[in-house]
Amino acid sequence: MPYKSKRQSQSLNAVKGRWLNGFRLSSDDSSYSMESTDEDETAANFNLKDMIQISDIADLFEFCKKDCNIRYLSVLFYLTLRRFNISYEETHMFLKSVGGLTGEVAHKWANVFMNGNFDEFINDGRGGKQENCFYDVYPEIEVEGRAFAVIQCTQKAASFTAYDLAHFIDKRFYEINDINKSNSDLVRSVESCRLDLRNWGARFETNTNRPYFEGHDRQDVVTHRHGFIHHFLTNKDNYYSISPDEDPHFQVPKSFAKTILICKT
Repeated sequence: MPYKSKRQSQSLNAVKGRWLNGFRLSSDDSSYSMESTDEDETAANFNLKDMIQISDIADLFEFCKKDCNIRYLSVLFYLTLRRFNISYEETHMFLKSVGGLTGEVAHKWANVFMNGNFDEFINDGRGGKQENCFYDVYPEIEVEGRAFAVIQCTQKAASFTAYDLAHFIDKRFYEINDINKSNSDLVRSVESCRLDLRNWGARFETNTNRPYFEGHDRQDVVTHRHGFIHHFLTNKDNYYSISPDEDPHFQVPKSFAKTILICKT
């Protein structure tokens, strides 16, 4: 069993005391209220349920696993769903889909927790999942990975997924360290790469779960792009261009007007 610091021991004892003795609702808790604003009312009318995807829950679950034991999270989900009369089979499938423990294992640990064996529940020598410092060691891979994701998402026929990012990072890892890959394991999991994409500002399409970056499709960006293209199309006789045939060649401007193109990089 790993050694616990004084602060960790005090925290565990405090939690254990509350768990064994039960919670008492204070008068402050019972009289708690929140002022309502126009923004709150607008948010209340917004149907969040239609937007919730199982992948969103899985991403949040993966994020929480960095700071909390997967057993605690799985048992919390298990007890909550069963409390609201969700069947065992549905609970089991849900836990599997978000990356938690199986229904059987979660049920076992729920029994341990509910039957009062708190020490057994928290002390099995494994602890919580530690923070992954991969990008602290390889910051250049983070920069390259983010650039790769942005470029792939802007392709006309984009089919980019977190799986592609995971393979790109895996390839760069072995190239940077100049070692040969000996197994099929990825140095950074697909789930972690999904969190990377969210952290970099990506969003995921509701139906396909493919990532995209909102800035490329903002209305002001689209309007500016259309105006930019329209300007060149209406003044194409002022510029040298390349013919679109199988044997391309430069086309001389038909206009006598002198035009200078300035490109800022």
